[in-house]
Amino acid sequence: PELIDDDGDGDGDDGDLFLLPGTEIIESILTEPFVELTICVLVLLSSLLVAIGTVPTLPLFAATADQFALDAIGYIFALEFALRWYATGQLTVSYLARPLSLIDGLVVILPLVIGKVAIPLLKTAAVASAGTSGDTGLAVQIYNLIPPWLLTESGLVNLLLLRILRLQRILEDVDTFAKFSVALGIQPTEVRPYQLAIARVVLSIFTLLSV
Repeated sequence: PELIDDDGDGDGDDGDLFLLPGTEIIESILTEPFVELTICVLVLLSSLLVAIGTVPTLPLFAATADQFALDAIGYIFALEFALRWYATGQLTVSYLARPLSLIDGLVVILPLVIGKVAIPLLKTAAVASAGTSGDTGLAVQIYNLIPPWLLTESGLVNLLLLRILRLQRILEDVDTFAKFSVALGIQPTEVRPYQLAIARVVLSIFTLLSV
């Protein structure tokens, strides 16, 4: 681990911070305009795939491909979230309490945990438990604690559509927005505060229309 002289005394005592290895490299990669642009494209693609997946007449092969692509994007987002947390250098719980981290937890981690882990396992355990000990099984009780709307397809669809909120990361401030603009071929000096305000309004409207 890398030692950071946090207290400025140069003695390497307990007041200094130890950062995890490779954090600076990971952070520099994640803040690259091309990476930020790729994530934004995946966010928009995710919303499109969710909308396509709701078409009732979608052929089976298309529905399977659509779900596969959605799952792949979800895992990419989860990996990005983990890398951003690691890049903080200490994996502190305070990072998870940040607004953007809470958004990631809601629209990235929660759908994966519920859709790919919790619901399949709990359904299997609930059926097995109900078959042996009635409705008093622990698995059944845990299963009943999950909000009903999360157990429906529409519930998970709404969570997935809220991934559009991840675009808030590039709209955090003018400097962040300017760095993203580089990937679009716009010089940072050409970015103005009113452009950021317009982008925020457009994102808010798009979010409301999505859900």
